[in-house]
Amino acid sequence: MPNTTKRTIVQYKALADSKPAMEGIARVCRAMGHKVYRWRKSLSTKLPYHWWFKQCDYAFVFNCNSPSCDRALETLRQTGAQLIFVELGWYPQRATMQLDPDGINSQVSWANDPLTTVGRQPLGVRPDGDLLLLLQHETDSQIVIQSPWFDTMGQFVRFVAENSQLPVRVRAHPRFEPGGVRQLVEQFGCKWDTSANIDEAIRSAKAVACVNSSGAVECLTQRLPVLCFGHSIYRHEGAVYCLDRDAQRVAQVTGDLKRGHCELFADRLDELLERIWCKQWTLEQLPERLPAFLDWVERRRAGEQRAEPVFLNPGGDEFFRWVNGKSASGDRRAA
Repeated sequence: MPNTTKRTIVQYKALADSKPAMEGIARVCRAMGHKVYRWRKSLSTKLPYHWWFKQCDYAFVFNCNSPSCDRALETLRQTGAQLIFVELGWYPQRATMQLDPDGINSQVSWANDPLTTVGRQPLGVRPDGDLLLLLQHETDSQIVIQSPWFDTMGQFVRFVAENSQLPVRVRAHPRFEPGGVRQLVEQFGCKWDTSANIDEAIRSAKAVACVNSSGAVECLTQRLPVLCFGHSIYRHEGAVYCLDRDAQRVAQVTGDLKRGHCELFADRLDELLERIWCKQWTLEQLPERLPAFLDWVERRRAGEQRAEPVFLNPGGDEFFRWVNGKSASGDRRAA
C-alpha cells in the first residue's frame, strides 16, 4: 500500500495517559511516509479551518465516544477520512492501547464475535468472600452510552444491594465518587472498601459486580466470577454473567455463588482473555503492527472480508511475568 501521499491527523489530548500512544502512532506514521498533522484540542471544541483537516486520509482520535464529538467525527467521515479510534488497553492499561476503526469499548469491531469454546471446565468458586461492587465514573462514555440499565452509580448500588444474596462491598472509582453513594452503602448495610488497590480488594471477594469496568478484566485473570451489568467487550455468556435489571436473576446468581455453584466456564474465560490480550498493543509493537493494521483497514473499507491480522501478545506465565513487571514499575492502575 503506497503511503507517500497519505495525510494523517493524530489528535492529542490533555490526558497524560494518552500521550505515549498518540506520539508513538504519529512517529510510526511519519516513518511510513505519511504527512502527519497534530490536532491538540478536543474534537468537542470548535473545528479547525486548516485545509488539511478536510483533506486527510486517516484520523487517529483518542476515545471520542461522546455526543459532543459527533459533529467533528461526521465532518471527518464526510471528507473521506478513515477514523481510527484509540483507547487505553484493559489490563494492564497504561502499558497498552487498543486501535479499532469502529469505536471503543463495546463498539470495537470484534466485541460481538462469539466465543468458540463450548465450555467444559466449570469455574470454581472461593469458599468464602463477598460481592465486590466496582463503581465507575458516571460521566464516562462507558456509563453515558454503554450502560442501558443504569444511568447512575446510585441506581446500580441500590439495585445490587437490594437483590444480592451475598454481602456487598463497594469500591470507589479512583477519580470519581458520586454523591449519595456512601449513604446508600450505610442504608443497605453494605461495606465500603478501603483496600489500597484492586489487587488487595479482590483477595477477599467471592465475585465481582460492575457495569462494564476495565477492572473486571483483572478480576477475570484471578478466576473470579464477574457479574456484568452493561455492554462490554467481555460480555459473553459462559465467561461472565450477563445481567440486566432482572432482580430475580440477580438473586438466583448470587444465591448460587453463595452456595458454591457457578454457571461459568474456565475455558470460555480463557478464550475471552486471550482475545482481549491479543487485541491490545504495546508501544513496542507499533512499528510492526500499525502498517499491517492500516492495510487491513483499507481492504476492509474496500469490501474485502478479511480477518484483522493477529499478533500474539505474551501469554500464560510469560504474560503474567510481563504484567507483574509493569506493576512493580508503577504502570498499573489502582482502580
